Amino acid sequence: MGIFRTYFSKDTVIIRDSCVNTGRNPIIELFHGGSTNVNNLKYSRYLFNVDLTELQDKLTNKEISLSSLTHKINLTNTSCFDEELFCKTYCGSFGEVKRAVSFDLILFKVPESWDEGNGYDYVEAKSLCDVANKVFCESPANWLDRQTGQSWLEEGVYDGDPTLYTGGFTANTATTENLVIDTQHFDHGNENICLDLTTYINGLLFSGETEVNLGIAFEYSEEVAPSYDVCYTGFFSKDTNTVYEPYLETSFDNVIIDDRDNFFLDKENTLYLYVNAGGEAVNSQISGVTIYDQNDNIYLQIPPSGITQTTTGVYSVTFTVSGDTSKDICGNIQFRDVWEDVTISGKNLGDVELEFIVKESGKYYNIGATNAATTNGLGVGLATNKSIYDYGLSFSGIRRQEKIKRGDTRRINVNVLVPLKIDQTETIGKIYYRLFIKEGRTQIEYTDWSLVNKTPDGNYFIMDTSWLIPNDYFIEFKIESGNEVRTYEDIINFEIVSEKDWC
Repeated sequence: MGIFRTYFSKDTVIIRDSCVNTGRNPIIELFHGGSTNVNNLKYSRYLFNVDLTELQDKLTNKEISLSSLTHKINLTNTSCFDEELFCKTYCGSFGEVKRAVSFDLILFKVPESWDEGNGYDYVEAKSLCDVANKVFCESPANWLDRQTGQSWLEEGVYDGDPTLYTGGFTANTATTENLVIDTQHFDHGNENICLDLTTYINGLLFSGETEVNLGIAFEYSEEVAPSYDVCYTGFFSKDTNTVYEPYLETSFDNVIIDDRDNFFLDKENTLYLYVNAGGEAVNSQISGVTIYDQNDNIYLQIPPSGITQTTTGVYSVTFTVSGDTSKDICGNIQFRDVWEDVTISGKNLGDVELEFIVKESGKYYNIGATNAATTNGLGVGLATNKSIYDYGLSFSGIRRQEKIKRGDTRRINVNVLVPLKIDQTETIGKIYYRLFIKEGRTQIEYTDWSLVNKTPDGNYFIMDTSWLIPNDYFIEFKIESGNEVRTYEDIINFEIVSEKDWC
């Protein structure tokens, strides 16, 4: 699984019936209540913008496929670090506020463009001097205006139930629009926001749009309910300058598990073709793939529709070869896969012929024994008191404690060392890695476990640092094999530095 993060281009909080702008504040303050009179209620809404240009470019270059994309919005709660302090009263911008509990937040579409503004404070500071408070700003975007001289069609983006928005329609029509995309329930009030936008974002990408304007607010019936207390929840904004900056996380399936070196009978296997030109991966057109058996007879023909493009310049086909003694199809025979009419930028390079050895299915299937190891194992036996899967790991492509300039792309090779063998390595299919950061002694997961590629050239993964915020990071590995899951303590640590502090 590949991951790409798109950070918010702009964001701000707007407050009911107020012209205040908070476009530069590092904290998102969402609140409601403060009066038993519905006309005097105060509540806020958070607006943010996401630019999909880089995702569109990756789709155009076929680095990723639209069919495999999933998207989630992630925001970190400012209260997630003090879980023991429930029901606490805070000092907020509007005086004493209570942490909100048992509530719903909605994610809604913002149907109009808007400006971020340069404001910081939510309220004007009380001062004995006549000096203006420069961090307090009343300008768009705010509750009344989206841009200078441009009012919202409905104040506060929507005025009333957001599922019945009518701002984009004339008074002569009864058409309404539902602005709400998703809802998240909060039990304790200190949970992070994690909302699935897959259907919505993929629809925008399919239509070619690159600008996304969204908002987060309390569910409308709760937002307008009279309450003497001001109920509050807070999140880090894009100006936090920490790894807790909010983002859209896009996940996609670009993992390579190449079975060319371990192609078993009676099992579904995948073969890959890697296309390069001038030392760079490039896209191509392929007319089809023909599989020939050991007697040079056609075993299978695969049309272009049966070829899958994993990423730029990487193509695969998946099929099964069944054992058949009547056709002399057994283990340890050689098949050929011919990729037909490989064409790059209009240049037809003809057919590309590769080969693979078909192995006995008994080396893959093991029936009747509790030991998951097969005859394809490493032969490290129990007499040595070592597990057959007790591999070691070494790495190349990155150095420990290395300073890496943000934006670099690294290929990190993972060498799987066979125990009790000198310089013998193995290419295996279930190596995982994850990134985490540290807060003191606490490990905070930055990315979830992802599969490492498996190819005839070995195990590796590509690390794109363009979306890593400058910070210290750690890479951890684990291997699943033989009904065991082993996490390796040999952790790689490195630092991402920005243009400003690069040296």
